[in-house]
Amino acid sequence: MDGRIIVLEDLSGFDFEVVCKRVFEGLGYRDVRLGPRVSDVGRDIIMNSPTGETIIVECKHHLWQTIGRPVVQKLHSAVIYFSAAKGILVTTGYFSEEARDYAARLGGLVELVDLNRFKEIAEKAGFAVYERRGDAPEQVLFTYTSNQVVNLVEREIAMIVSRPHSPLELLKCSNKELIYRPIYLIQYSVYSEVYTSTGRLIDVINARGTIVLDGRTGKLLGSTEKILGSYQIAPLKNSESGEVLHPLINPVDARWMAVNELVEQHSKYVVYTRKGSSKRYTKYVSPRKSDIDILSITPLFVPELILEYSAQKHRYRVVCDLSAPQFRLYKLNELALCTICGKLIYLHNKRVLCNDCGGIAHFGFFTKHAFRCKSCGKTICRQCVVKRRRWLVFETSFCRECVHASSLSFSG
Repeated sequence: MDGRIIVLEDLSGFDFEVVCKRVFEGLGYRDVRLGPRVSDVGRDIIMNSPTGETIIVECKHHLWQTIGRPVVQKLHSAVIYFSAAKGILVTTGYFSEEARDYAARLGGLVELVDLNRFKEIAEKAGFAVYERRGDAPEQVLFTYTSNQVVNLVEREIAMIVSRPHSPLELLKCSNKELIYRPIYLIQYSVYSEVYTSTGRLIDVINARGTIVLDGRTGKLLGSTEKILGSYQIAPLKNSESGEVLHPLINPVDARWMAVNELVEQHSKYVVYTRKGSSKRYTKYVSPRKSDIDILSITPLFVPELILEYSAQKHRYRVVCDLSAPQFRLYKLNELALCTICGKLIYLHNKRVLCNDCGGIAHFGFFTKHAFRCKSCGKTICRQCVVKRRRWLVFETSFCRECVHASSLSFSG
């Protein structure tokens, strides 16, 4: 992994001192060296400013904790003891109000660098600093609300063929669950020039875009154009209540997974000819990892709605991605599957709800798993139909109630 990417939770106290040394070197300080590891007397780093002044640095890797006035006093004493021009106190936590007031009264002799300020100066030095907890998603990306999706699903249910009861009378929503799944929205650019062994340019890979990675597995979900609808982004705290699944992949790992995916995505075969020859050659080309620039990584949640419908003996599960466009809305739709053969029934007017068992079946010419009762018109599936033959040739379908009520008796 690139040493210029820093995950704070992975650092020990000494690791943090080494990171600070590299950051100050990147900012242009000279002769930056670590102090003694035992009895450092408030000086973890000694260095010279670009103008030659001696500066001492105290590093406190107390992630998200508060640093009080005594630590500032200790550094102030070290500045005086070593006749330094100033001292810098760097922490991965924050400073108490007393510590800030005390430093302010010293007239710039001690500079305080808290977590947010450290991220800023590290970025100027060419480093990316992440915290697994602090960089967790706080916003939700969505195309539909759960109520909008429920209305869409029930509009499709209403189109199912059902007699004598309407489909919404029989199919009732028995459970509704909202889950927030983590993703990373990653903007990138790729620029790579491909040359032959003689130095002739044969291809240029030049692309920009945004891809989406699963925040728990790191799997590439696709480009935003293909998998996301006309989305909105809202704070998680203002969204509907639901189960929140936190990311298992940190932004650092997401960056490198994205780079590997983009190398594979932009690899291809190039056909070219050599100068002065008509013979064709084929070369497999890939951009180098250094050719890929990750412009931004945005952690987000996307909502997933799980609906369960029940009708008589049957239960149906519908899983919807609320961030997707309408044609990709369903991740799973058991209301569109025939309960007899498991076949996907594409046309809504071919889906038939059995009014006896609650199963969903389909009409068809050669394969028919749904029927209408000849007497009452009830829609029934193959498992509930009763068939009678007349003159050994004509077969007629009836529901069980009509057979029992009229005591129909046909030979065959």
